[in-house]
Amino acid sequence: MAGANEPIEKAMWEPHIVNIFCDICIKEIDNGGRPKSHFTKEAWKSLVETFGKETGRAYEYNTLKNKCDQLKKDYLLWRALLGTYTGLGWDSEKRTVDASDDWWKRRITVCKYYLVDSGYPPRKGYISPYKGERYHLPDFQLGRSPVSPEEIFNYTHSSLRSVIERTFGVWKKKWKIIKTMPSYPLDKQFKIVAATMTLHNFIRKNTTQDRHFAEFDDNPTFVLEDELGDVQNEPEGSQTISQREGREMKIYCDRITRSLITYPS
Repeated sequence: MAGANEPIEKAMWEPHIVNIFCDICIKEIDNGGRPKSHFTKEAWKSLVETFGKETGRAYEYNTLKNKCDQLKKDYLLWRALLGTYTGLGWDSEKRTVDASDDWWKRRITVCKYYLVDSGYPPRKGYISPYKGERYHLPDFQLGRSPVSPEEIFNYTHSSLRSVIERTFGVWKKKWKIIKTMPSYPLDKQFKIVAATMTLHNFIRKNTTQDRHFAEFDDNPTFVLEDELGDVQNEPEGSQTISQREGREMKIYCDRITRSLITYPS
């Protein structure tokens, strides 16, 4: 064990040592050692001496000053996170910033969006096509090209959704168990899904010829019939989604539409 004022090559800042340092700084402030935003020279001299006596560590001025500056940055970050606008709190037992499950759910999903058909309600995070406009790819392939901004958005939406549905389509066709999942425990079903997806991706990346992938690759518009169904509109009385979420997603979709017109693919 290091004796009092014994030099130490590398500064170690265990939690209890940090607490001692903070307590010493608070006492020095109470004694007038920091009249403004910085400690005086006399205060720093006192801090170095007191810290050495209470911890047995002969840390010099620069070491304590650097730690003090770092603690200031940590405090400012903590205070920003603790603001009421973030929805965060403070766990006094764990001594950490605390967040509820709902807070994490909102943060995790804020940058994720789901492509859904017009049967879904205007829920936050759900990107649905414009209603009353042409949407399905055959409507554009057999008719005129998209003209209005809403049709351009719907065409792009439908094209991307088709890619996703084709991905799930070939996955289900290759792994029959996915379409007729036995009544295994839920945790086993999760493992089956993860295992088949892993094998599926491995085959896609490492096999040049595969009959299931080839069937879809040779026909860019082919989608399994059970992947084409749209969700039926929910009864008005069952829609509990707030109008605010609907307006937010409408604004977001309008923004995407403007970007498609400005920067055509």
